[in-house]
Amino acid sequence: MASLGLAETSALLLATLSPDAAARTAAEAALSAAGAAGAPGGGGGGGDTTASSPPPPSPEETARHAAALLTLGAAATPPPGTDSSPAAAAAVRQAAVIRLKNLLRGLARRSALASSAASSAATAASAAGGGAVAAAAAAAATPADTAALPTLRAATAAIREALPPALVATAGSPRLGVQLAEAVKVVIATDFPARYPALLPAIVEGLSAAPGGAAAGGGGEGGASGVRALAPTWAALTTLRALTKVYEFASLDAARLNVVACPAHAGLAYPRQPLDVAVAATFPALLDLAGRLEAELTASPGSEDLHELHKLALKCFWSAIQYAVPPALVADGGRLGQGWLDLLLHSLRRQLPPPPVEDAADVGGGGVVDPPSWKSRKWLLHILLRLERRYGDPSRTPDDQPAARQMAQLFRGQYAAAATAAVRDMLLASVASGGSGAAADGMLVAPRPTAALSPRVVSLALAYVEAAVGVAAMWAELRPSVAQLVDTVVFPLLCFSDADAVTLEADPLEYVRQQDELRSEDRYSPRLAASALLHVLASMRVKAVVLPFLARLLGQVLVPAAAAAPGSPAAASLNRLKDGALLALGSVKNRLIHAEATAGSLLVAVHEHVLPVLTPGSGAPPFLIARAAWLVGQFASPEWKAFTEAYGVAAVSGLLGSLDHPSVAVRATAAAALLPYASVEAPAVVARLEAAVPSIIERLIVLTDSFSGAGSDAAVVLETMEAYMARFSDQVAPLVPALTQRLVAAFLRSAPSGGADGSAGVTPGPIGGIHPDDDDDDDDDELSAVALALQALTAINAGLAALASSDHLSDADKVAGFAAAETALLPVLDGMFDPARREMFEESLDVLSQLLYHSGSLGVAPSPPMWTLFPRLAVGLCDGWTANYAHHAVAPLDNWVTFDWAGLVAPGRPFTPALAALASAGVPGGASVAAANLPTSGRYLEVAVGLVVDLWSGADRDEEDAAAACKIAQSLILHGKAAGDGALDAAATGVLLPAVAARLPPVLADLPAATGGGSGGGDDSDDDDGSEDTRKLAASLFSIVWALLWYNAPLTLGALGGDAAFARLLQSYATLAGPTGAGVLRVHDKKLAVVGLGAALAATGGAGAHDQDVVRLGLVLLQALATQRSTAADDAAKGGSPFLSAAKAFSGSAGGGAGANAGDTGDDDEEVSDLADDEDATDGMQEGVLAALVAEMGGNPAAVRGGGADAAAALLEQFWGADGSDEDEGDFDSPLDAVDETAAFGAAVVAVAARGQPTWWNDLSGEERAAVEALGAAGGGGDCGVMTDAHTVLFVLQRG
Repeated sequence: MASLGLAETSALLLATLSPDAAARTAAEAALSAAGAAGAPGGGGGGGDTTASSPPPPSPEETARHAAALLTLGAAATPPPGTDSSPAAAAAVRQAAVIRLKNLLRGLARRSALASSAASSAATAASAAGGGAVAAAAAAAATPADTAALPTLRAATAAIREALPPALVATAGSPRLGVQLAEAVKVVIATDFPARYPALLPAIVEGLSAAPGGAAAGGGGEGGASGVRALAPTWAALTTLRALTKVYEFASLDAARLNVVACPAHAGLAYPRQPLDVAVAATFPALLDLAGRLEAELTASPGSEDLHELHKLALKCFWSAIQYAVPPALVADGGRLGQGWLDLLLHSLRRQLPPPPVEDAADVGGGGVVDPPSWKSRKWLLHILLRLERRYGDPSRTPDDQPAARQMAQLFRGQYAAAATAAVRDMLLASVASGGSGAAADGMLVAPRPTAALSPRVVSLALAYVEAAVGVAAMWAELRPSVAQLVDTVVFPLLCFSDADAVTLEADPLEYVRQQDELRSEDRYSPRLAASALLHVLASMRVKAVVLPFLARLLGQVLVPAAAAAPGSPAAASLNRLKDGALLALGSVKNRLIHAEATAGSLLVAVHEHVLPVLTPGSGAPPFLIARAAWLVGQFASPEWKAFTEAYGVAAVSGLLGSLDHPSVAVRATAAAALLPYASVEAPAVVARLEAAVPSIIERLIVLTDSFSGAGSDAAVVLETMEAYMARFSDQVAPLVPALTQRLVAAFLRSAPSGGADGSAGVTPGPIGGIHPDDDDDDDDDELSAVALALQALTAINAGLAALASSDHLSDADKVAGFAAAETALLPVLDGMFDPARREMFEESLDVLSQLLYHSGSLGVAPSPPMWTLFPRLAVGLCDGWTANYAHHAVAPLDNWVTFDWAGLVAPGRPFTPALAALASAGVPGGASVAAANLPTSGRYLEVAVGLVVDLWSGADRDEEDAAAACKIAQSLILHGKAAGDGALDAAATGVLLPAVAARLPPVLADLPAATGGGSGGGDDSDDDDGSEDTRKLAASLFSIVWALLWYNAPLTLGALGGDAAFARLLQSYATLAGPTGAGVLRVHDKKLAVVGLGAALAATGGAGAHDQDVVRLGLVLLQALATQRSTAADDAAKGGSPFLSAAKAFSGSAGGGAGANAGDTGDDDEEVSDLADDEDATDGMQEGVLAALVAEMGGNPAAVRGGGADAAAALLEQFWGADGSDEDEGDFDSPLDAVDETAAFGAAVVAVAARGQPTWWNDLSGEERAAVEALGAAGGGGDCGVMTDAHTVLFVLQRG
C-alpha cells in the first residue's frame, strides 16, 4: 500500500475520534495498513495477519508513517483540515503523538517477544534433548513479531533526529510532551548508544542553554506558559530523564548481558553501562544548569516554570542513583558527587512559595495538585532519604560496588548531619509560619504544619528524621530541638483535624482506612509518618524523648480532657487533642510494656483515660470512641498479659458495646479491635467471650452485610469472625449452616464473574489506542471486592473446621450440618472455574477439600453433585489457567480417592472428549488411540491415572507438578491396596510404572554429583541451587515404585523387567539415600521404601538375586528413620520455631547496646534505657531492616513494627514457609499410616527364615546379622525395645 500523506493521515486521525463507530473502524483499518500494528491483537489498530488479511506494511512504510505522525503532532501550524477548528487541531495532534507512542511500544513488545523466543530456543537447543522445547519456544513468536525489530529500527531512525525539535515545539503542551517523552524512551532503548551517537551531545547542548526569560508566574501542569521560553532546556531535560529512566534498574552484572534476548546489549560491557556513560557525559552540564536554576529561584522563588526544570533535573539524579551509584559521581575525588550534594543542601534550605491549601469542605474531591515547586522539594527529599537508607552506612554497601561505598562515605561523613539540620529547620519553620505551637492555658495545641509544607513533603521529611534517630552524627543535630519537633510538628499531625471531620461525615469507612497503617491508601500520610517516627524514638530514645513527651501529654491533654465538662467548647477542643494522645500511646506502647515502671504507668493511664471512653454513656464523640477501641485492640498483646488480666474483660465489654454504636466508623473499628482478643488466654476474658460468641458472630455478619461496595472493610470484619470461629468452635458449630448461607451470599455479591466466553469481564480499550485516564477508583473497588470474596471463603473454611471439631454436636448433627453447608456452597464451587475468579481458586479448592474430608470422616461418601466437580477439575488441571494449581488440587483429589473408592472405580461415567482423552492416557496403550475411537464413558480411576501421567510428562510441566502427581499416584496405589479389588492392576504396571521409569532419569541427572547423604536427617545443608527440591522429587518418584511393590510385589517385580532392572533400581536409590539414609529427606518416603522393600523380600522368600541388597538398604533406612524421629521428638519437646531461634541469634550477634534489643519482645523485664548519643544503632534483626525487606517484597513495612524477633520469625514463616516437610509422616491419611514398617520388614525376615538360611546370609557382617536377627524378633509385633537394641547395633553400619 502506498504511504499516506499528511493530509490523509490527519483526516484519518480525526475520523478515529468520530462518534460514528463505522467511521472509526474504517479509519483504524486504514491507519493500521499504513503502519505496523501497535501490539498483537489490538492497541494500534490491528492484530496478527491471516491469509485473507493484506500484507503488513514494510519497514520503510512504517518509518514514513511514524515520521508523518511526529510531524502532525509537533507542527507549529494546524494539521491539514483543521485550520478552522482549534479543538480539532488539538485532537489530531494528541491522537498523532499517542498513536506514535503506541506504534513504537507495540513494535518494541513484538521485538522483545521474538528476541525472548529466540533466546529460549537457543538455550533449549543447547541442552540435551531440548529440540522439542526449542521448537515450542521459537513457535511462540509470529512472523510479525520476528519482523518487528527491523521495522522498529527503521521507525526510530526516521524520527530520532526530529524528536529533539519536536520536544521543543511541544514544550508548552504537557499532554503532547508526556506522550513524546514515552516515544523517546523507546527510541533510546532501541538505538542508544550504538545507533544514536548524537544523543548525548544534543542533551549537553540543551542543558547548556541559559535558563532565563521565563515568566515569573508560569505554573500549572508542566509550566505550560513559561516553559516555551525554556523549550531547548526542557527538551534536553525530558530526554535525559527518559534515558535515566530506561536504565534506572539495569544490572551491573556482566553475566546479565544477553544479546539474543536484548539486541541493545550488543557491544556493552555490562547492562548498566549506557547510564554510566550518559552520567559522565551529561551530569556536569546538568549540575551547572541546576546551579543556575538555584540562583534564579533564590531570587525569584515564585517562578514555577523554573521549578519545573529543577524538578526534572532532580528526577534525573534520582533515577541515576536509585539502584546503583554511577562511577562518575565519585571519580576525581568525588568532585561531581560533592557538587550534587552541595546543590541538594542549598535547595533544601531555599524558601518556597506556600503550597496550595485544600479547603476542608472540599476534602475527598480529588485533592490539590502540588505545583512544580513542591514536587521538586518532594523529589529532593526522596533523594536524601534514598542516600541515607541505601548509601548512608558504608558498612552496608556491597563489596562489589566501590562507587556506592565511596558515595556512602562521602554522604555520611560530610553531608548527612547538615541535611538533618536542614530538614529539622524546614519542619520547625513551617510551624512558625503556619501557626503558633505555644501552649494555651498550659495545654498543647494543634498547629498546622501543612499550612507551610505540602503533605508529601511533611511525610518524607519525617521519614528522614526517623532515619536520623539511630545515627549518632545526625542525632546530634536533632537532640537539642527534638522535644520542640515532637510537640509542634509530630503531635499536631496525630490529632483529629477538620479534614478528618469532613471525611468521617462523608465516608466513615474511608476515615477508618486512613487510620490503619496497613490499609491506608496514602503511603505518604503525614499522620502515619509521625506515628512511625514516634515508634522509632520509643525504640531508641525513650528516656530522652518519649517519656518526657508522654508526661506532657498526661498533664496538658489527658487530665484536662477528663476534667472538662461534657459538651463544652473546651471538651470539644481537648477531645481532638486526646485523639492524638491515644494515637501516640499506641505508637510507643511496644517499648513501654516491656519495662515494669513504664508498663505500670501505662496501665494506670489506660484505666483512667482510655477505658472510660468506651463506657456506654461516656458522651465521647465517635472519632474518640473509635480511637479508644483501636487502642485497646493494640493492647491485647501476648507480650502484655498484665493488661488483659487486669482490664481485658472491661476492654472486651467496651468493644462489644461499640459494635452497636450508631457510627459505622466505631463499629468497624471495634470489629477489627476484637480480632486479637480471640487469642487471649486470660480465663476471665475467655469466659466473657464464650458467653458472647453467638452475639458477636451475628453482629459481625450484620456489619459485613451493611458494607455494600466496601470489600476491604468487610474483609477485616470477616477476618475477626474467622478467628472467633476457630477459637470457639463449640459455640460456633450450631450456627455454621446458617452462617455459611450468609457468607456465601457475601461471596456471591463481591466475587467477579466472567461471561459465557470466559472473558472474565475484560473490556476492550477504545479504538485507536487513545485511552482515557485510568480509573483508579474502579481498580480499587475491584481489589476490595476480591479481598472480601477471599475472606468470605476463608471464613467459610473456618466455619467448616469448627463444625467438624465441635465436641458438643453428635455425628448425626454434624452430618446434617455438612449436608446443609454443601447445598449452600454448590453455587460457589460450580463457579470456581470461572476465569474471573482465578484469584480465589486456591481458597475454593480449600472449601471443596474441607467438605469432602469432613463429610468423608463422618462416613458420608461424596454426593453426586460433588462428583460432578471431579472431571471438571481433572480436565482443568491439564489445560488452561487452572493447570497452574495442581499442587493445591492434590488435597480434594485425595479425598475423593480416600472416601469413595467405589465411586472412583464405578463404570459408566459419561466422558466429554477432553475427559475421554485423559482417561485413555490412563489405560495401557491408550495414549495412541485415535480421537474418533475415544470412549464415551468409563471410570474416573483412569481419568486420575491419566492426570498423573500428564503432570509427569506433559508440556510445560515442572518439578512442582511432578511432585503433585506423585502424591496423587501414591493415594491411588495405597487406597487401591486397601480396597484389594485389583482395579488398579493394569494401570499400575502398564501406565504408572513406565511413566515413573521415564520421569526418574532426568530428575536424577539434575542432582549434584556426590551429594548422597549430604543433607537431610538433621545435617546442615544449603539449597541455593534448588537441589533439595530435586532430591525430594526423586525420592517421591522412587516411592511410587515402593508403593507398587507393596500393592502387589510379584506383579511389580515382573513388570520391572528382571533382576538387572531391579538391581539398577536398588543401586540408584542407595546412591540417593547415601550411606546413612539421610539423602532421602522425608520420613514418609523412607517408611514407604522400607515397606516396599519388605514386600519384595517376602515375595522372593530369600531366593531373590538381590535380597542381600534389599536387606542392607532396609537396615540403613530403618536406622535413619529412628534417628530422624528421635531428633524431631527432641526438637518438639524443646519447643520454639527454628525461625525464631535464627532471628534471635541474628539479633543477638549484631550487638550494639540498647539499639540491638530495641525491638525485643522477650519475657524478661527491660531497663528503660536509650541508645547512647554517640552510638549508632546496629542493624541486626531490627525492625528497620525487616521493614525494608517487607517493603521490597511488596508488603507493608508496618506489619513488622514492634514485633522484634518474634515478628521476624512470623514473617519468615509466612513468606518462606515452616511446614516441617522433611519430618512429616505423609501428606494425607492413608492405609500406610496403620503399618508399622519395622514389623513389616521384620515379618519379611521371619518369612525368609522360615524357609531356611538364605545363601547370602554368610555374606552379611556380624553386625548386620545381629540387626537382622533383631528384626526377625520384632517381626511379630515390632517391639520398640528390641528395635532400639537393633538400632544401637546399626550405628556400626554407618561406617560402611
